[in-house]
Amino acid sequence: MLVDDHRVVSRGVHSSLESFGDLSVVGVTANAEELPQRLDEWLPDVVVMDLLMPGGMDGVKATRRVRQRWPRTQVVALTASTDDARLVGALRAGAIGYVRKDAEPELLLAAVCAAARGQSTIDPTVASTVLQEMARGGLPGGELTE
Repeated sequence: MLVDDHRVVSRGVHSSLESFGDLSVVGVTANAEELPQRLDEWLPDVVVMDLLMPGGMDGVKATRRVRQRWPRTQVVALTASTDDARLVGALRAGAIGYVRKDAEPELLLAAVCAAARGQSTIDPTVASTVLQEMARGGLPGGELTE
């Protein structure tokens, strides 16, 4: 499932993911407010979630809601944001993957496939931020020792 308010982005991601063959996009929604109804209807294994959306609920809050109400559904954050706080917020909310919108399409594919298996994929451009936050004990998954 895709959640993104930009039609060009959601259509491009939809086409890209389905072009790889093993994936099927069960639906697309343009805002987080539709999530509860659509998740109950479509029952996706993975939600690719934009973090910056208009309306009352951003992608971080929506990720938290998805993980609380549908714990078997994994979330991969897909964003143009370079804000470290938003990155950390998405991971704390339960996103299993994080990909920047300027990444290669194959990275998003890898993140979605990994999420379906319960494994994490973090965009290499932000990995150092994630490791620093983990070292401080600020992310789920524990602290890293020296």
